Amino acid sequence: MARPIHADATATRLGILSSAARLFSERGVGRSSIRDIAREAGVSLATVHHYFGSKEGLYEACIDAMYAELEELRDELQPLFLAGAGSETVLAKVVRATFRFGRSHHLALRLVMREVLDTGEMREHRRNRYMVPYLRDGASLLEAVMGGGIPEDIRLVLQSISHLVVRYSLTSSRELAVVCGLVNTVEDSTEAVQKEAVLQLENHLVRLANTLL
Repeated sequence: MARPIHADATATRLGILSSAARLFSERGVGRSSIRDIAREAGVSLATVHHYFGSKEGLYEACIDAMYAELEELRDELQPLFLAGAGSETVLAKVVRATFRFGRSHHLALRLVMREVLDTGEMREHRRNRYMVPYLRDGASLLEAVMGGGIPEDIRLVLQSISHLVVRYSLTSSRELAVVCGLVNTVEDSTEAVQKEAVLQLENHLVRLANTLL
C-alpha cells in the first residue's frame, strides 16, 4: 500500500507548493485561502502551517520556487552565446529558446508576473538575485557576440524583449491564432492553426529582437 503524501516530508512540501502555486496563479493571493490549498494538496491545515507558517510564507516560498524553475533557462541559453555563430543566428536561437521555455513553464511565469502586477515591482532580494544579473550578463554576452556596437540603452532593450516574450508566452494558443489573423474567433482555431500561430509569433519575436538590436 502506498504511503500517504504526508508520510514523506519532501513530497508533502512539494505537493503543497504545487497546489498553492496553481491557486495563487489562478485566483491571486487574496482569494486563495490556506484551507483551500490544504484541501487541494490533500493535507491538513496544520500541515501547511507546519511547513510554511502562514499564507505569506507559503506565497513567498512559491515565488522563490518559480524563480528557481525559471532560472534553469540560464543554463540553456549560455551555450547558445558561446557557440561561435553570427550575431543574428545567436539572437534568433536565444529568442526561440526563451519563448519555447516560457510556453512550457506557463504556471511559473503566471505566478511571478502576478507578483509584479500586484505590487508594481519585484521584491528587492529577487531583483538583485535575478533581474540585475540577467541585464548585466545579457548585455555582456551580446556585446561579445556582436563585437561591440550594442545600443546604449541595452538594458531597456533587453527588458522590452523579455516583456514581449513573457506576454506572448502567457497568451493561449487559441488567442494567438486570432492575434495572427489566422481566424476571427478563438472557437474557429483548430490545433493545426494554433501551432501555426505559435510559430508565426516566434518568428515575429525574432524579427523584433533583431530590429531592436
